Formats: sequence, structure tokens, C-alpha cells
Amino acid sequence: AVGMGGNIYVIGGIDESFSALSSIEVFNTSTREWTFLPPMSTKRDGCAAVGMGGNIYVIGGIDESNSALSSIEVFNTTTREWTFLPPMSIGYMLLEETMVQMMRTLPLKFYVYNQTPLNRKFRIKIWVTSYTTKAVLK
Repeated sequence: AVGMGGNIYVIGGIDESFSALSSIEVFNTSTREWTFLPPMSTKRDGCAAVGMGGNIYVIGGIDESNSALSSIEVFNTTTREWTFLPPMSIGYMLLEETMVQMMRTLPLKFYVYNQTPLNRKFRIKIWVTSYTTKAVLK
């Protein structure tokens, strides 16, 4: 989930039959109402999400066939449209227990600390889109 602009966005996940979802719902904290937004292109569970500059970045996760995803989808909260960033070099899953650290620099950067058995940390730079896998965390 991502909190941004007085709203809480809930992205992806699984349904009662354990099938991955492509949905995104937003809870308006002022009106206390839920609204469905246009779905992602990819169904995913176990992904990381971060809100920055009016966009929500949805990173990795697991698809319907339980494969790790390398894709990153970006939701523009103003236009309500999805776009893709170039894929990462490998797929990351079980990212729902990650810590995302945003850096207020140009280009915008955020770090995703993955707490899976691989314990990898990777950095994503927004605008000059590149991905760097960092050292294994101990």
C-alpha cells in the first residue's frame, strides 16, 4: 500500500482463491470511500510500491504462474494511466516486506531493501532509468 495526497492506494495482492490481482483501489481519507482505479497490465502479488511525485511505482512481485517479475509499472495519479519502466535484470518477489528509502535528489532515486533469502539491495534511479544490484546485506 502507498499513502499519498490524503489517499491510501492498495495495489495487487491475491484473492480468496490465491490468484494474483492486477487491481488498484484507493481509499480517500476525507470521504472514507473506496474507489477502483484502472488495473495494472500485470497481475502481481508480493510486490513493492512507492509513491513519488504524483506517481506510484510498482516493483517486481509474483505473477499468476508464481514466477518472479522483473517489471516495474508506474501509475500516474493525475491521468490515471499506467506505463512501464524498462525491466530489471532479474525478477524480485516477496517484496511486500521491503523498506523503500526515497532520496530527494535529481534524478529521483529510491532504494529497495529486499528481505528474501537473497537479502539483496537494489537502487532505482527515476528519469535516468537504471537499476543497480548492491551488495548482499548481512
